[in-house]
Amino acid sequence: MGARRGPSGNPPRRGPVGSSMPTRRALLFIAAAAAAGALASGLASAQAQTPSPGAAAGALSPEASAAFARAAAKYSDGSAHACPFVQIYTPAGFTTARRESGQIWIQAPQRVRFDYTAPEKKTFTYDAGEGRLFTPEDKQLSIQKLTAADRARLPIVFLSDPSELLLRVRWLAIVAPWVKIPLAISGGVHTALDAIKSVMAGASAVQVVSALLKRGPGYLRTMRDEMERWMEEHEYVSLRQMRGSMSLSRCPDPNAFSRANYMRILQSWRVAP
Repeated sequence: MGARRGPSGNPPRRGPVGSSMPTRRALLFIAAAAAAGALASGLASAQAQTPSPGAAAGALSPEASAAFARAAAKYSDGSAHACPFVQIYTPAGFTTARRESGQIWIQAPQRVRFDYTAPEKKTFTYDAGEGRLFTPEDKQLSIQKLTAADRARLPIVFLSDPSELLLRVRWLAIVAPWVKIPLAISGGVHTALDAIKSVMAGASAVQVVSALLKRGPGYLRTMRDEMERWMEEHEYVSLRQMRGSMSLSRCPDPNAFSRANYMRILQSWRVAP
């Protein structure tokens, strides 16, 4: 992060594998998990039951719809939600694990605050891509733009952005033809066209969460209907037919594609200062 390092100045981060995570997850995590669980349960129940005449195909169960509505309302109500946390981690350059605790606050859009109370007081905040660490004892404030890796260590749900999809689709199209397992794409799928691109690149499953939290569970039906219309207009009869149709294996000259990417790496390489 670039903030001052040391026993009292390490920025909040997830502990290494095997360490203790916060005793109570942030409220947003609980709401999202409940929504996901209810959705899975609702879909499984819908598949197991025979739909009644006139029922909308693929409609979510009332329980799943209610869970998603609660999760969306919890995240977008504008309030700051708090819960206690405990984190155990080993600071960089140290061999002994450190235990810290306090109160965490989460507020949309993408704001988080750690108020540490033990073993010493300090405050870390994140907002608009910027992390701030204040240590009252040292009377020091460190400010730093957080990298993607830094943000990934924050215990907060960051809704994905459509711009994140491009890199995922690119590598999916490259990898999918060479593995014998189903692949799912996650992050950046916000529209029916995004889902179509993912399937054509080789995805066997497409995960959609952020778009549903933003627009509600009914948007899932909208995406499905738009996909059906697109497939009819472009004469695809099934997802199986469409899957992988734009992957690297369908490229007229895959070797030329690989050589071009190798040349791009060589031309764009820069020695770090």
